Amino acid sequence: MGFQQAVRTCLSKYADFNGRASRAEFWWFFLFTVLVSLVLMIPLFIIIALMAAMGDSSAGVGIMGVLMVLWYIVLFAVTIALFIPTLAVGARRLHDWGQSAWLLLLYIVPCGNIALIIMWALQGTPGDNAYGPKPAAWDRINLTTTTGVSMGFGQAISHNLSNITNFNGRAARPEFWWWILALWILQVVVSLLFGGFRADGGFVSFVGWVLTIVLVLATIAVGARRLHDTGRSGWLQLLYLIPCIGAIILIIFWAQSGNPGDNTYGPPPAG
Repeated sequence: MGFQQAVRTCLSKYADFNGRASRAEFWWFFLFTVLVSLVLMIPLFIIIALMAAMGDSSAGVGIMGVLMVLWYIVLFAVTIALFIPTLAVGARRLHDWGQSAWLLLLYIVPCGNIALIIMWALQGTPGDNAYGPKPAAWDRINLTTTTGVSMGFGQAISHNLSNITNFNGRAARPEFWWWILALWILQVVVSLLFGGFRADGGFVSFVGWVLTIVLVLATIAVGARRLHDTGRSGWLQLLYLIPCIGAIILIIFWAQSGNPGDNTYGPPPAG
């Protein structure tokens, strides 16, 4: 199941808490909600920047204040609208490996979302289970490469950690997006357990900063290789410096399929 098919499926099953959902269906829809949130934040940042530039004496500040309130209402409405299908696909994802949707109540338990992330990442039950037949796109995430080989979660992590400063060559979509998912999970775990890496001294802080530097280097490296796979220069990551819009452009580039066959940056990636 691909990105568009997952979005259509989840929206068509808006409040359907029955049946099962594959990992592809869940995680592609999760990415969709993240992208929607990023896009909707752009006008808000623009309004805030304009208000800061106008100063207190400008009559336009009042108008901008009204626009900000209206946009917050839009953000709230979209958040509520996406919350229901997200909850529904989360329930179906739990069903896929034979667990009750009531486990979603772990949300209200401290660190419970970590347990949910792990559950949502687990492979579904092969064949039928108590919640129905296996999904049509059971446990297949459409991140195929130009070589037809798909890299798994653990393999992507080990490969990127062994290529921390390798800015040459190419990286397929599985290698990049599994790495991003791993970083997101790590961030959630660290934030919940330690409140993030604080610069207040101590061994934990030192280890945290060292780990952060390593992960940032590895992420920039795989980001460059992913751009290479689409025939683009790794220097395009400087788009990060453009607030909001730059990150969205990069996400679009990183989500595209790689060039078939060899390109300027080398042969197709193995995974």
